[in-house]
Amino acid sequence: MVENPYLLSEGVKTSKEVSAAAGAVKVPGIKRFIDGVKSGKQIDGSFRQAWPITEAVNLYAAALRSHKTLMYDADKMKITNDEKVNEYLDRNYRKGWSLEESPHPGFQGRI
Repeated sequence: MVENPYLLSEGVKTSKEVSAAAGAVKVPGIKRFIDGVKSGKQIDGSFRQAWPITEAVNLYAAALRSHKTLMYDADKMKITNDEKVNEYLDRNYRKGWSLEESPHPGFQGRI
């Protein structure tokens, strides 16, 4: 359980830009995307790379909402010590909008 939460940003100093001399290279996101498409290589910052941090944030939110310490089975993607809290990690889709159904004829679930 989390007691006395506080904002991490309070009192934090602003960061300074890293210079090109220190190895920083600024590339606009759209250019990185286009380069990735042309080369066929996955670019940094993809959804695949974001998965672990997204999973951790969602679990943290579930723990805050439930006011409990949770046990999590990562292989099954389920909280094991409180089945009801798993509701925070899933959603009920409206008819026609589930991941198995498609609102668009001919859509096969791939983009």
